[in-house]
Formats: sequence, C-alpha cells, structure tokens
Amino acid sequence: MRRVGSRLFYRISRLKLTPPKYIAEKLKGKGNVVIIEGIPSPINEERVKAFKDALAPYPDIKIIAQQPGYWNREKAFEVMQTLLTKFPKIDAVWTGDDDMLYGVLLALQQAGRAKDIVLVGGACEKNMVKRIMDGDPLIEVNFTYPPNMIATAINLAVMALRGESLNGFYQRGIPRKIILATEMVTRENAHLYYFPDSVF
Repeated sequence: MRRVGSRLFYRISRLKLTPPKYIAEKLKGKGNVVIIEGIPSPINEERVKAFKDALAPYPDIKIIAQQPGYWNREKAFEVMQTLLTKFPKIDAVWTGDDDMLYGVLLALQQAGRAKDIVLVGGACEKNMVKRIMDGDPLIEVNFTYPPNMIATAINLAVMALRGESLNGFYQRGIPRKIILATEMVTRENAHLYYFPDSVF
C-alpha cells in the first residue's frame, strides 16, 4: 500500500509542476535555458518574472538568452535561428505560448538540432496537445491558460454586479483578485484537453 500511495502522490505532485519546475526536473538541475517571451507588456513581464523566480533555486541552470518572439511564429523562428548560431549548447527552451513554440520547432528542425532538448510552450493549442497524445518526444507536456478562462472572469463579474458571494467562501462579495492555477498536460491526461474542433 505504501508503494502504491507513493506512486500516486508522485503522479499528483507532477501534475502540479509549473513550466520552470518541469524544466528543472528534466534537466536534473543543470543546463542552459533560452526564454522566448511575448510582447513587452504587464502580463508578459509577470510570466517571465515568475519563470525566473522559480528557477532561482537552481544555480546550475543558466538563462543564456532572453528575447521577445512577440507571440508570433515567424518572429520566434527568426529569434531561434539567431540563438542557434550563437549558442552551441541549448538544453531547454521556454516560449510564452504555443504559437512561438511552432517557430522554435521549425528553427530546431532546420538546424538539425531537434533532439535532446526540453521544449515547453503554453496554452494547449490543440495540435500541441495532439502531439503529446501521440507521444512526440519533443512535446511531452504543455501548460494551460486557455482562452475560455475569460468565462470565469465574466461569470464572477456578473456575480459581483448582482451582489452575490462565492458559495462556501468566507469573504462576502467577490474577491478583487483570484489566481487560477495552471495545469500540466501530459500524455496521461492530454485527452481531457484535446478539442479537435476548436479554432485554437
């Protein structure tokens, strides 16, 4: 029972990994990481700061480059091409979203370096989720921040306008700030996040 319980705990705890923690685990605490961030903006700055803060406890993981890909495939492709010529050893790439990850993938493939590298995007674009389901060795995980999370914000705004409270929540009214946790999508649970008819 103890052995089964520990396996279950490990599986549950892995589902709570964030992109930087996942990268640190995959690299065993040592390696060169590239950040391809989005458009300079408050949300982008928050994501990048959180990523760097989470990697801070790993002194042997070095962020060797950080450049904007402007949430754009073509721009991320150009940036990654340049970085590949500059750095002979890149162990992991984190992109701010899946659109930029497509550009990074293409640059790696064209340079013949699409192996032995950890790639992490975000937002669970349907084709990325399908790649996880199919066992693509380059795309093993993804992290949620789906566009439909705006539905949560709209519902809470309507509740606030009606003067309602969250059921079972100690605070009266709707809190001014609620943080929705990101979820790690793996081959085990990817089918729950795959929507083939989605536009994204």
